[in-house]
Amino acid sequence: EVEKTRLENRFAKKIEVITRPDRLMAIGKDIVQHVSQRGYLGKGMVVSVDKFTTVKMYDQVESARKEEIKTLFKQHKTCSDEEEKDVLKQRLDFLRSLEMAVVISEEGQEHARFAAQGLDIDFHRERLNRLDENGHDLEYRFKDPSDPLRLVFVCAMWLTGFDAPTLSSLYLDKPMKRHTLMQAIARANRVSSYLINGVKKHHGDVVDYYNVLDDMNQALSDYGSGDDEAMPISDKSELFDLLDQALELGEAYCRACGFEPKSVLNDDNSFDNLARFDGFADCLLEKREYRQGFNVHENSISTLYQACKPEVLQQPRPLIGVFRYLRKVMDSHGTTADVSRVADEVSVLLDESLQVDDETQRSLTDRRSGYHITPQGGKFDLSKMDFVALKEAFASVPFKRIEIEDLKRFIEKKLAAMMKQNPQRMGFAQRLQHILDD
Repeated sequence: EVEKTRLENRFAKKIEVITRPDRLMAIGKDIVQHVSQRGYLGKGMVVSVDKFTTVKMYDQVESARKEEIKTLFKQHKTCSDEEEKDVLKQRLDFLRSLEMAVVISEEGQEHARFAAQGLDIDFHRERLNRLDENGHDLEYRFKDPSDPLRLVFVCAMWLTGFDAPTLSSLYLDKPMKRHTLMQAIARANRVSSYLINGVKKHHGDVVDYYNVLDDMNQALSDYGSGDDEAMPISDKSELFDLLDQALELGEAYCRACGFEPKSVLNDDNSFDNLARFDGFADCLLEKREYRQGFNVHENSISTLYQACKPEVLQQPRPLIGVFRYLRKVMDSHGTTADVSRVADEVSVLLDESLQVDDETQRSLTDRRSGYHITPQGGKFDLSKMDFVALKEAFASVPFKRIEIEDLKRFIEKKLAAMMKQNPQRMGFAQRLQHILDD
């Protein structure tokens, strides 16, 4: 009876439940799935209940990472959809480059104690004490946003008095209370302007495997403002509601601008749908306010979409793709993005490789019905241009606002280059602005 009571007391403790191998294995697989599908691929921190479990958790995640790489490689090899293939490749590249480390304090006789648990602490201890070729330790590397060390496993170290702005995911599997819990949350709640794959950090994710939320309210009342509305943590389901609201508002705005974004989802003809986006863009280019308003709505949708990853991937919202693709189409016409370098490289490539024979030249001339400009010595002879034919051709263009926007950006770029050479050419820019105003 004494042995039975001792055994019951021992296994009644939560720690015996949360350190079970099957449970740790399930959490390890879940972390690998989550960490590779987030919107903002920042740093991550896994918090375990003790040092032994911290090392075990590292082993489980490492094993799950290798298995996931194999699975993704097979899926990528057999996938026929190019867009899905790109997503698989991004996840594959991330997991391949992902570096992880165990960060726990050193103690006496730890080699024997960890060996008794079947764990190799020497590998982790040597790595924790080692400096890289630049003389940087693990802490410096983890705080460096560009360093591939993106996931650390801790139980006490780095939970307090530690700051890494790009730390975006906190995986909690340890009972925590009061100020320790608040400081742990603070590790992930920093915003950062550092872009990863073009995504900015707007929030932090707390993945709660232990259900510490019950203790969180008490900690917030003790160390927070006491105002429930000011709570720094909310359930992620609220983000999905905000995303759906943003989609509804964006859809209503597009209707007010003269087009129905859902129309492309009701037609199976992909090529017609792609062409329809130019019509959407032409509507938005009617007024500068239309374009600016659309960008505001699309920014909200994209930001919330990234924040809802990876869970949102299991609940398709095809309208998100419509807004994001339309934004790309809009940016391609008078883009504010820096595409000049790429355009210059393409231009150079064409100049070096393109050869036009006499027959092709005549064909092009005939096709353009008289408004072809004949190249002479690397320049264009404007005296050969038929402006009447050009005006008639422009009148038949289906999306005039797009043509005007592209022409405007082209002229602005040329004027900028001219004025860089000679500031006295400012008059050209003023004349262009008068034309645009008219």
